[in-house]
Amino acid sequence: MAAKSLIPNLFLSLIFSISTTTHSYILVPQPQSQPCKELIFFFHNILYKGNNKNNATSAIVGVSDWGTRETGSFSMIPSL
Repeated sequence: MAAKSLIPNLFLSLIFSISTTTHSYILVPQPQSQPCKELIFFFHNILYKGNNKNNATSAIVGVSDWGTRETGSFSMIPSL
């Protein structure tokens, strides 16, 4: 008697699990996002010099001690 009730219970639980997983994947159309209409470029030229960490927005990368620190330097700006 236990085998007779086990098979229909397994079948019903299989059908139930399949029906719940298929309903969770119904595709809902997502609204298309609109592109930006303006681009703002903000340049803040306060470089990190070793002692101004609270106000510096960038740091010079790969400049030797005798090199210039303004023209042609590559700055790393962290995006916080």
